[in-house]
Amino acid sequence: MIGTDRLRLRPWRESDLEFLQGLRNDIELQALLLATARGSDVLAIRKWLDLKSNSANSFFFVAELSPTKELIGYIQLCGVVGADKTIQFGICLAAQYWSYGYGSELLQAVEKYLKFHHNTRKIMLYVDATNTRAVACYRKLGYREVGVMRSHVLVQGRLRDVIIMEKLT
Repeated sequence: MIGTDRLRLRPWRESDLEFLQGLRNDIELQALLLATARGSDVLAIRKWLDLKSNSANSFFFVAELSPTKELIGYIQLCGVVGADKTIQFGICLAAQYWSYGYGSELLQAVEKYLKFHHNTRKIMLYVDATNTRAVACYRKLGYREVGVMRSHVLVQGRLRDVIIMEKLT
């Protein structure tokens, strides 16, 4: 199990589809994640999850509160390949769970898991330059900015700058 006393990451289940559909269809949340909400139905969500779950070098975990099993978000990991032992991640928490330290706590648990089970050397991420809450969280956890891709992603009709961050484990 990946987690802490109050949080847990686990594989997705059919019963998670409606919650994940809500996150994937949240326009503002997806924009912060450098994605476009597409009005996905349950079949599209299942297809997306199957793609994420059946790749040899990626992982997808649903995040839940340990005591209640209430869903709060998800984490995607990809790129555990080759001798470089570098992985890229993305995290999505429903807005009502922001500012409780859940993101930081989940990332620290994932970092420990990756180091122990995959001997990961470096973790990388891409974050919207306007997502100051996420950037501050990553910096607090020891991630450093290694570059900015200017006008890199088109989201909601607007080109956004993307910050590249990394952490050596």
